[in-house]
Amino acid sequence: MKLRQKFMVCALAAVMTVGSVVSVSAAGLNNSPTADVTASDPDSGVTVSNDFAETEEFADIQQLMPEVADMITQVNEGTMEMDAFIEELNNIVAGIEDEEVKAAMEEDIESLEGMTFITDFNLMNIPEDMEKNENDKYEVTFNVPSITDQTQNIKLLLVNKEGEVYGVKIIEPKDINWETKEITVEFDELETNGFISFVADIAE
Repeated sequence: MKLRQKFMVCALAAVMTVGSVVSVSAAGLNNSPTADVTASDPDSGVTVSNDFAETEEFADIQQLMPEVADMITQVNEGTMEMDAFIEELNNIVAGIEDEEVKAAMEEDIESLEGMTFITDFNLMNIPEDMEKNENDKYEVTFNVPSITDQTQNIKLLLVNKEGEVYGVKIIEPKDINWETKEITVEFDELETNGFISFVADIAE
């Protein structure tokens, strides 16, 4: 599957809040997303952890954008739903003057309508010396036990920092192996560190 990214930009100088979400109850899934996400290849050096409260990355978000840190925490505690996430994104759009950025964000928000988070946020780190694939990308395969035949249109959300800008990126997987419950995603050099969560449409 060809990688397609959508980028919702949040400049610190202009906007000081980004929403995050939790799952909505759906048939065949638990009422909250699971933290059980791992890198399939233990020798790759890629780390994925739900225990990030004491990390430098989370401390940075707490200092520069406490609203984001609070949202991520609420996602993992199961106290915020998709509607609230979308509402926060719409609030961001309302304060953006750049029409091109605004239009891109509106498209991204629309693409999240009706979706459900199937995992918590986890902190991901890809080692700098990891070999790139044929597309000049860092290719990581995740084991995601929560995917079922009811989880459709799976995407990955990446909350990360590029310079002094935080953003939420929507990344489509390169491949999904439903039998082994593995999802392969390609990342570029500016996406090797951040908080990730998988989202999907749920078939009833």
